[in-house]
Amino acid sequence: MTIRILVVDDEPLAREGVRFQLQDAADVTVVGECENGNQAIDAIRTLAPDLVFLDIKMPKVSGFDVIERIGAAHMPLVIFLTAYDEHAIEAFRLNALDYLLKPIEAARFQASLHKVRTQLHQRNILEQKVQFDALLLALQDVRRGEPPRIALKLGSQIALVAPEELDWVEAEGDYVRVHMGAR
Repeated sequence: MTIRILVVDDEPLAREGVRFQLQDAADVTVVGECENGNQAIDAIRTLAPDLVFLDIKMPKVSGFDVIERIGAAHMPLVIFLTAYDEHAIEAFRLNALDYLLKPIEAARFQASLHKVRTQLHQRNILEQKVQFDALLLALQDVRRGEPPRIALKLGSQIALVAPEELDWVEAEGDYVRVHMGAR
């Protein structure tokens, strides 16, 4: 699975630093970069990234404003980037996955990326479970309405036979011989 990343920071060097940290990660793609909050809002809505590296302090529209306008329920995963540690509590209140202080240490950055991979993997498993459960429910609904049937190949045709119609079954080499009444 490729992790789609959006990098949002008003400082070009900070965006470049994130790209540099990501250069050896084979499972990521930077789908866009934004230099302000308004661009970030548009990019999140159009690009649907899995992860946003989001600066907090930007002119006019802050990183917190971006989350408020998108809506926390519709936000991708967020790792805040900032030079200030005073916003950490608010960031985690908004469900940030992580909070990185500039300048970003390589080991700390990689630890954050590991959190992203874990979170996305768990989300993927949960989505698959929901789909599987829905499929099982659909199959149960189908089965409730019909008695069980066994599919049998009779010559070039397939017949659906109720189990109670079978008298006995015997092995015949690689085949099975089914006895049903006079057939």
